[in-house]
Amino acid sequence: MEQFDKDYLDRREKEIQELYSLRAMSWACAITGGVLAFIAAGLMNNGRDGLGSVLLVISLLFGAGSIFIFADYFSRKAADRAIQKERTELLELYQHTLEKPKRSAQDNAIRLSDDGELVMEDDQEIQAARRG
Repeated sequence: MEQFDKDYLDRREKEIQELYSLRAMSWACAITGGVLAFIAAGLMNNGRDGLGSVLLVISLLFGAGSIFIFADYFSRKAADRAIQKERTELLELYQHTLEKPKRSAQDNAIRLSDDGELVMEDDQEIQAARRG
């Protein structure tokens, strides 16, 4: 996790908590709007049209609000998934570029002595192999 700043996990936890509270709020608005709509329908059937109409308008506002809250919730979730996908792609890219290329220890390897100089035997063997 060294690629991220130190407060990343705290910010991430706060974002997740906000998403869960937003989802809970949207369900609360939808349920409240539904209950108010049933109460308004009951009042309108019992002859109290004025109060029933007011409650019906309020329930429609709750319903419309819950639609917008649901839309905001799903857009945040989609943005979060896109950010996570991009973050993992960048991590894979950086990990791939930070790895040193591996050299094969086959015939084309150059051997060094203990003090770091080329070993002459290997140099002669390579030239002999090129000639023959």
